[in-house]
Amino acid sequence: MLRVLGNLLHLPGFEYNSTEDVRSELLAGGEAAVSAALNNALSQPVLADIGVKANGIERIGEVPIYQSDAIVRRAPALQAAKDAQAPRAWANAGLMQSLGLNEGDMILLKTRHRPTQLPVARDDRLPDNCIRVAAAHPMTAALAVCSMALR
Repeated sequence: MLRVLGNLLHLPGFEYNSTEDVRSELLAGGEAAVSAALNNALSQPVLADIGVKANGIERIGEVPIYQSDAIVRRAPALQAAKDAQAPRAWANAGLMQSLGLNEGDMILLKTRHRPTQLPVARDDRLPDNCIRVAAAHPMTAALAVCSMALR
């Protein structure tokens, strides 16, 4: 179907008739060509503006695996999995100490729309002055639309 659409639009690279044709061309260059074609390395870092700053603290917000689309959000078995736990506010030990927080303490994240209270958890892999709060979750959805203040 994609080949026909590519041909109708006169796009280059849609001349194959089967997946075997694609594989044959890719494997013609040997294993090094396959490895190069599967390389996801970035040519330069893409960390410029990854969060919303509040009080000198930058938010990092990933989309949890079982919040990514409507099907997984409504699947009871997936929502019962460990990876579907309620979000937490993750911080490294230095930030937790500077804010006077212990693991399990509740932190209030305030926005213009709605405050959200989350338990704090420790993750020493995080950079200094960063807090990781999942996005795309009903408890944290309002945090993505405006600046966040910690209380």
